[in-house]
Amino acid sequence: MLPKNRLLRFCLIIILGQVIIPGISQEERVSISGFGEFTYTSTFGDPVDEDAAEVYEDFGLLKEYSEARNDLVFPGFGLVIASNLANDKLTLLTEINFKSLHNDIDVGIERCFLNYSINNLFNIRAGIYSTPFGSLNRVQRVHGFLSNSVKPRDMVNLELGLIPARIFGIELHGSTDFNAANIGYAVSLGSGRGLTPEQSPFEVDVFEEQESSLSISGALEFIVPFGDNELMIGLSGFSVPKMESIYIDSLGKEIEQADIDEIMEEGEEDGGAAAEPDEEFDAESMELAERGFAPYLKLSFGKIDIIAELHITQMEGEDDPVDGYEFDYTGFSGEISYKTSLLEKQFVPYARFDMIELSDNENPYLGLHLRNSELKRYYTSNNSVIMIGASWSVFSFNKIKLEYNYVMEGAQPQHAILFQSAFMF
Repeated sequence: MLPKNRLLRFCLIIILGQVIIPGISQEERVSISGFGEFTYTSTFGDPVDEDAAEVYEDFGLLKEYSEARNDLVFPGFGLVIASNLANDKLTLLTEINFKSLHNDIDVGIERCFLNYSINNLFNIRAGIYSTPFGSLNRVQRVHGFLSNSVKPRDMVNLELGLIPARIFGIELHGSTDFNAANIGYAVSLGSGRGLTPEQSPFEVDVFEEQESSLSISGALEFIVPFGDNELMIGLSGFSVPKMESIYIDSLGKEIEQADIDEIMEEGEEDGGAAAEPDEEFDAESMELAERGFAPYLKLSFGKIDIIAELHITQMEGEDDPVDGYEFDYTGFSGEISYKTSLLEKQFVPYARFDMIELSDNENPYLGLHLRNSELKRYYTSNNSVIMIGASWSVFSFNKIKLEYNYVMEGAQPQHAILFQSAFMF
């Protein structure tokens, strides 16, 4: 049975057409690849922040973040289908994720977009794709094989939703040479935030009453070669002028999904968010605006690679009950790696530092999640971690990684050892 969401239904039909329509499924016109990983994690030691750990135990979103554990996890795999529809001018890319959740398989569409190439300077992308905010969100968010390190970056974790990571819209992108440098750009207009931070663009039916908010985002990159080395500097940002959601005043409170539409309608009747919490639901609608800025760089200097990315975002309350409030979030990830070889296979030792910091006034939006037909407010803690490890490319399709994590701040156990086998096919 096809899903009710018309956008998702349309995209599923397109995906089936990619594979089975005669003339498109020829080997030279369709490529299919995939990514996955097995990760073993062992944690030990007490949390650095005992208070945060206690709150997380009761109201945390991702329980494995605060609990000591020794487990092997297979989160699933991603399938990427790329089709050349018109002599490299028109291409279609679809990425389907098969996630393993509590012994069940959850199928979701990560990306699904058409790209039309006019020339190097002007290309048009339309559909669902990664928001051009920073670089990590576009190139290292999902699959372990694409990263040196084991631990996923929380700052681009879809489930945490700290930034609007995906967009349903249209994007103009391209690049041009300027003297010895190359300048690239991307400008996108489309969907913004949904009712909850992790909400997929597929879960927001733009043809129904509850429409997605609108956003504009973009990135500008400068790539400067010097000898055999290269420096890339990027500047990016986004703005969501208006986003509507539900205000739940305390951690752990929840409301039924069936009540959401009625609460939102009451807010609209009052010309915005409801002036007082509805006694029946103990919740009310809220309206926010959000903007963000993300500079990033990558330096390739001989065998040394350095990457760094900073996220700075701010939400502002536009009406009661959050009128006049500002909610800040800052995230950073920096990594240095050294490319060498072991038994004639690429071997990459690395060190990485990640940091997440949210404002003390507890952002009322970032903790919202809709699970089991209930909208609930969860707790997201500050976090900073140092990671040291190595990645060994045993085969062209497989990377073996070993990593040690030292938690400097947050609800997690202070120490962790991680082993991963990441593969592609």
